[in-house]
Amino acid sequence: GSYVTHVVVGGIVVEEAPCNLEYKALQSGSTYQIGEKVKMHVILSGNCASIDKLKFIVQKIGESGYVIGKEAVKVDKRIYYKKWSPIEIGYYRLKVSAYNVDGLLMEAVKATVTIE
Repeated sequence: GSYVTHVVVGGIVVEEAPCNLEYKALQSGSTYQIGEKVKMHVILSGNCASIDKLKFIVQKIGESGYVIGKEAVKVDKRIYYKKWSPIEIGYYRLKVSAYNVDGLLMEAVKATVTIE
């Protein structure tokens, strides 16, 4: 779940959008070849002050997912880069999850891709 924070600027309450993750280029439904570099780059927008770390997760459909990378989130950094090279054909769910300092899932972005 996400929440909205309120920032008071000069006596006026400004609603700040909750943290949002989106893939920079990756699109659900895309097809890649074995060995091709799949770019799982993400862009953070909105109020991400509560986000502490990102996990990049690959899950072959019907199997358990596994973490291929973790990245500490920095206040002044909005784009995080990760590439994945598939070694097996199939359908995969690629996910980037954002966690707060307590390890709670705050936000996630997913895409399903085909490897052939």
